[in-house]
Amino acid sequence: AGGIASSLLRRFGVADRYLRAALPSIKDPAQLAAAYYHLGFVNYKLAETGERGRVPEALRFNELCSAIKSTYQEQALKNIAAIKSDYNLGR
Repeated sequence: AGGIASSLLRRFGVADRYLRAALPSIKDPAQLAAAYYHLGFVNYKLAETGERGRVPEALRFNELCSAIKSTYQEQALKNIAAIKSDYNLGR
């Protein structure tokens, strides 16, 4: 919960560390989708602040999220398209 809370509080670096640390212990698909979604979000936001190396991570986590049937799936698909468009990554 610390990672998602940090994401919602716009503490992106902290959220990234907490969520990555939690990933190995998450077994529930809905919780995993939430973690992937927020990792995609915080890495995108960090990329926007100048950490361009975060773009592939943002894309990867959104792709992982979009592969899980969840309430985050549709938004993750939209995020993938937006990231590819924003950073000229093609299709």
